Amino acid sequence: MDENLVAIIEAYVPPEGRNIISLDGCVHEKKIHHYAMSDNIYKGNGAFDYLVTPTQKYKPGDAVWERAWELYDELVGDMMTRGLGNQFVDYEAFVFPSGRVEVMEVNCRCFSNQLPIFQRIFGAGCMMDTSIDLLVRAEPTFAGAMPDAGGKVGVAIYCPHVDEAPDYIEQRQVHILLFGRRSVSGPQLLRRLSLPDGDEAEL
Repeated sequence: MDENLVAIIEAYVPPEGRNIISLDGCVHEKKIHHYAMSDNIYKGNGAFDYLVTPTQKYKPGDAVWERAWELYDELVGDMMTRGLGNQFVDYEAFVFPSGRVEVMEVNCRCFSNQLPIFQRIFGAGCMMDTSIDLLVRAEPTFAGAMPDAGGKVGVAIYCPHVDEAPDYIEQRQVHILLFGRRSVSGPQLLRRLSLPDGDEAEL
């Protein structure tokens, strides 16, 4: 592909031989921290099917791994000069057969589709806890080293919703307070979910 290209449109990129990955990280007090790299898996018809975290296709030291994070730092560094700070940034990238890595999409937010999986494989270093930390300018628990999944692999599958789910949700009386993992003074309750049957769930 022409190195002078300034835009690549997903719909016009042939699926043969190319992979798509997602990279998540955050900025804390003008420092970039890497969080996770995931595989974006597409069905044969080109529809987005599922995500695998951490990536099973690339590993530290691979040329693609190094280039993808280098591109992440370039991208986020440029955004920092435009005011971005103390938040997560996700970008999705094409990986071509030659090993070339190009940006496909950028999202200045948590990767919400992956939130439950991040918590299950990274524990205290999950994205939701870290987002709360960033709000109070606390350093991420994974500062200096990406969180370790401990051999676990998370898969987020995209599928039709359960028909009964909307009615089930509408019947719940939800009361929300603030909740968080920790603060400067120690652990504190930030959010509690109260259900009609008297049960409570902390989020």
